[in-house]
Amino acid sequence: MKLAIIMTVALFVSVLAAPMPQVDDVVPEEIMANDALAGDGLAKVGHAIPEALVDESLLPKGNALKQHKVNGKDYYKTYIGKDTYVKQKGKKGPHKGWKGWKKYQKPEKEKAFKKKQVEKKKKAIFWRKVWTKFCPKYCVQIYPKLAPQKGSMAFLKARKKALKAKKKELEQSFATEADFALEGDMMLEIGDEEGKKGSCKGKVEVFQHNFSGWKAKFSIGAYNINRFRAHGARNDDASSMIVPRGCKATAYQHGSFNGWKVTVGAGRHDLASLIRRGFKNDHMSSIKVTNAKKGGKKKKKVAPLSCTVRTKRSNNAGVIKPSAPRGYTMVGGGMNNHYRRFDKRSAFEEMMPQGNQYRCDTGFGPGQLTCYAMYCKQGNKPVQCITKSKRAKKSGTEQATLPRGYTMTGGGVYNHYRQWNKKAHFEQSRPNGNNWLGDMGAGVGDWTTYVRGCKGLKCVTKQSGVSPGGTVKCPSGYKVTGCGVTQYLGWGASGAFEEARPNGNGCHCDTGFGRGKNKCYARCCKSA
Repeated sequence: MKLAIIMTVALFVSVLAAPMPQVDDVVPEEIMANDALAGDGLAKVGHAIPEALVDESLLPKGNALKQHKVNGKDYYKTYIGKDTYVKQKGKKGPHKGWKGWKKYQKPEKEKAFKKKQVEKKKKAIFWRKVWTKFCPKYCVQIYPKLAPQKGSMAFLKARKKALKAKKKELEQSFATEADFALEGDMMLEIGDEEGKKGSCKGKVEVFQHNFSGWKAKFSIGAYNINRFRAHGARNDDASSMIVPRGCKATAYQHGSFNGWKVTVGAGRHDLASLIRRGFKNDHMSSIKVTNAKKGGKKKKKVAPLSCTVRTKRSNNAGVIKPSAPRGYTMVGGGMNNHYRRFDKRSAFEEMMPQGNQYRCDTGFGPGQLTCYAMYCKQGNKPVQCITKSKRAKKSGTEQATLPRGYTMTGGGVYNHYRQWNKKAHFEQSRPNGNNWLGDMGAGVGDWTTYVRGCKGLKCVTKQSGVSPGGTVKCPSGYKVTGCGVTQYLGWGASGAFEEARPNGNGCHCDTGFGRGKNKCYARCCKSA
């Protein structure tokens, strides 16, 4: 009897002696649970809310109930074997509190619970990123029969169904959470390719030996060591592969897409051809299959080249220059000598680029001519061009060259010799590769050759056969940017310069007062 009284008094004293911690009123329920359990060295509840309520009648009799008063509320805990239960008495205050006993999770369970919540959050973030890439194009791919119009209810239903199907298919292939994280990175990496109608329609086949032994097939996607095995392949036991048209396969040494790697395109790749690319026999553990990129890197869209011709005529020539239109860049030009009698007024003086204009002059005295200037732009921007020159005092030809990065579009010649004899004889002004070639004088001459070159263009030169005169046209898609001519007859009326000028999308040339002999050239360009 005395012993029972002593034990009761001791229990009562221990309850009164329990600590009274300070409490933040923001989340009283959570903190009360933490404080109530801290006394016995138990881990705090934190965000791991206790499990389902337990009826008090189910608790075994004789359990020692420990009571704490926190913020004016009674808080209890008790035990059933190794399990701990907590209870809050009453419903006063801003929070109603629990209505009965709740099972408290053990520290190791709480840790696992938190880890699971973090992984679940990561998965949600991952899927949100992946499906942002995949839909809507990929969803319509999965259910092509529905052919829903974008934005319609049918489309939304098809998309939802597609997401569920694809998500389930992928998640079933994840052996561990680590695989999921690794696969997630890969899916984001190839999401753009898999999410659209790519060129890879078949499956890559991997073989144990040279197209014999076991065989595993892989459609577009990324296959780490677990997925690699799941498709029938064996680790470190592959020697050859067949890649279908439109596909590209990258083999890796290790199972997490690391170590050496070898990328191959469509075709049959035996061991010898793979080894030449760096493949190691029986050392392959993972593979990626993607769409083959057509034509290498995707080309940037370039603005089309648009050109126009400006002219200026004079019957009392000095130097004349057609006006430059706003927003255009001069790329080349030409000239027509209207004076057709063989004397000093028909002499060739100049047709050449100068600044953003093309200048012309004929006749030692008042000549008669029309000067042609060709101007171009790309989209709404002028073309970036420069002019280079080279002077010569000799017999033979001289050419002007461009710095690296520029493409020849036109050119011309300036005759420094101004006396009426064979040294003033015109012979040629024409394209020569990416340069411009000039020649003056039947024998020794004195002239300067000019070349005009621009950036961002692709150009070709077209030429006619040898004839008294004719026209040469530019191919489809190209614009004429410069005209040139070579005349083959010597000093005299039949070797006189008449014209080398733009005509439609080409050039027209003529030499000789009477029947001449020449070859006509057209420089033709387009945006690169």
